[in-house]
Amino acid sequence: MLEKLPIPTDSLYKFAALTGLVLFVLPFVLIIQINRSTNDTVIKTVLAVDSLSRQPGVTPHDSARIVAMNRVREVAVSDRTFASYFGGAVAGVGGFTDVLWIWTVEIQNSAPFRSHGNIGREAQTDRA
Repeated sequence: MLEKLPIPTDSLYKFAALTGLVLFVLPFVLIIQINRSTNDTVIKTVLAVDSLSRQPGVTPHDSARIVAMNRVREVAVSDRTFASYFGGAVAGVGGFTDVLWIWTVEIQNSAPFRSHGNIGREAQTDRA
């Protein structure tokens, strides 16, 4: 039996960082898959249209099939374009989430930004 993947929900920043990483990587994988399937569709429709066009005595039915196949190709290319833009936007959100996590955890916790917070901690350790 498969074990559950332990998702770190103890810290909002860890959770946001992992979510951002997934949102950053997943669109690229999906864009590659969508491009492959769209290219297959375009190649199949172009070959089918070419073979139908070369036949002598194209019937009205064949003409309608050619128009439909050209429309399928146009829709596939349009969907691929939209998926690329949408995937880029999702990857941008994921990248922004990761940058926000780096800013919050790494930069704000560095020495120049923590100096105000350390004053109180030093005073508490002096009292002990």
